[in-house]
Amino acid sequence: MYGVFAYALVVSGWLLVTGAPNPLGLVLVFLIPGYLAMACLIPRADQGDWTLRVGLSLGLSLALVAFLGIGLNFTPWGITFTSVTLSELALSLGLGLLAYRQRMATPVAERMEVTFDLHGPRWEEYSLLEKGLAGLLAAILIVVVPFLAQSLTQPRPTPGFTELYLLGPSGNFSGIPSSLKVSQLAAVRVVIVNYEGTAVNYTLRVDLVGVRVVYNSTSGNNDTVEVNRTTLSSFPMNLQNGRTWNELYNFSIARVGSWQVQFVLFRGADFSASYRFVRLNIDVAS
Repeated sequence: MYGVFAYALVVSGWLLVTGAPNPLGLVLVFLIPGYLAMACLIPRADQGDWTLRVGLSLGLSLALVAFLGIGLNFTPWGITFTSVTLSELALSLGLGLLAYRQRMATPVAERMEVTFDLHGPRWEEYSLLEKGLAGLLAAILIVVVPFLAQSLTQPRPTPGFTELYLLGPSGNFSGIPSSLKVSQLAAVRVVIVNYEGTAVNYTLRVDLVGVRVVYNSTSGNNDTVEVNRTTLSSFPMNLQNGRTWNELYNFSIARVGSWQVQFVLFRGADFSASYRFVRLNIDVAS
């Protein structure tokens, strides 16, 4: 029980410091809460063997974690990595203290114990071939384990990406125009965020596209067909990793009809295909 209690403290602290999931946390979630709860409920050795305790611990852990998640969902913190880790730690501490109290109240002879019989290898009992294979295995482990540990602990590179989206003039999702009068001035805020891991040369092109809806007799659906296209503006920029380009863009449309204002983002010198694309559908009336 003491080892389990110490494991919960050490692993929870490590998860909170690193702020990232770790395979060691699976034991903290799926075994330790149930095991400590079982230590509270059946502290004596004659109340169940280790197979029964481990099996019940797994099932009880799942139930406790489920109720914990439901409870967190109704708190201001919600279900986040930090809130779950702290809640698991608090649950383990509470159950651990109760289990310790139950253990101290149980006679020493009746407490559940784990006994290990450890002894070194008796080399004289092995043949020359077995000794050679054991030495080879030890050499392989010495070489492979450090590389495996480095592979497991090294952070995985995440693929880079770029965000392109539109906001209203006030900087939120309200106020984005969908219908205008002829030559009425409108504005949207264009936001580009670089998460590529390096500085990138972008070009943002703004096109005004006239469209009309036609019936497709083959598919039986209405299709939007491009009638004309005019490039309104072009903005080259160099954006450092993690930086944001946020600009207010003003425009007006001089003719009645259905239109799209298309914001097309290109990366580098490749203008053959768009890297990111956002369109704004607008109906213009007289």
